[in-house]
Amino acid sequence: EDAVYKVLSHFKSQGFHDIGFVASPVETTNFGLHRQAFTKNMLRLDLPIRDDNTLWVESSFDGAYVATAQHLAAGGKLAQCYFCTNDVIAYGFIKALREHNIRIPLAVSIIGFDNQQLARIVKPALTIVVQPIQSIGETAAALLLKRLRGDRAGFPAIHRLKTRLVMGASVKRSG
Repeated sequence: EDAVYKVLSHFKSQGFHDIGFVASPVETTNFGLHRQAFTKNMLRLDLPIRDDNTLWVESSFDGAYVATAQHLAAGGKLAQCYFCTNDVIAYGFIKALREHNIRIPLAVSIIGFDNQQLARIVKPALTIVVQPIQSIGETAAALLLKRLRGDRAGFPAIHRLKTRLVMGASVKRSG
């Protein structure tokens, strides 16, 4: 939730109010949490939620590419900016936008989630939410050791760790 709040706050600070979400209907914990957090934080930040600003894609590069290309070919409109539920989906989304001569970030700004290594290579560099990988590993190891010792107290559990937004060049700067 904190990560999505950071994304939406950043978009709002850059003057965006027409914010979209590239989402997957695949039922994973992360995707579900991202969908819930998007809606909750759009309301929290007093930003309008428009159903037509959510682009539903399969959770793969090809799935995102095909769904976005079909949306654009059908004359579908785009929001000013998009939060992509993960970086792989963001790359497919970007490919389709480029093939339709939509310039990033001049026409559409994008923020991804995951900190894939490709985020540094893609042009323009993708602005991303970075997860604390070391903390995730340490927390997982500690939980595993606790379970191996037979301690089942507090299971199952959700642990929310702090994320950070790393600026690339995929978000148009205000001013």
